[in-house]
Amino acid sequence: MIVQVIRDAEERLKGRGRLLVRLLEPSTKIRVMVEADEKRLADTLARRIAEAIKKTMSRLFRSVFWQLRDSYVFLYFPSLRE
Repeated sequence: MIVQVIRDAEERLKGRGRLLVRLLEPSTKIRVMVEADEKRLADTLARRIAEAIKKTMSRLFRSVFWQLRDSYVFLYFPSLRE
């Protein structure tokens, strides 16, 4: 979901701006920056990307906490960078 939203944003920005999504290490924050020729477009795309990240992460953590009820779970979160 996150990758698709980012790809859609890149497509809408073609020739009109740029975007950056990166993991801020060692913290657990993700920076979303969008530059566009229209402020409204930049705000909209940044908000969509941030919402996709929030939704994906909340689903991930809900499923992890559900598993923790019944057993010990060891978690490994690789870097989001590819």
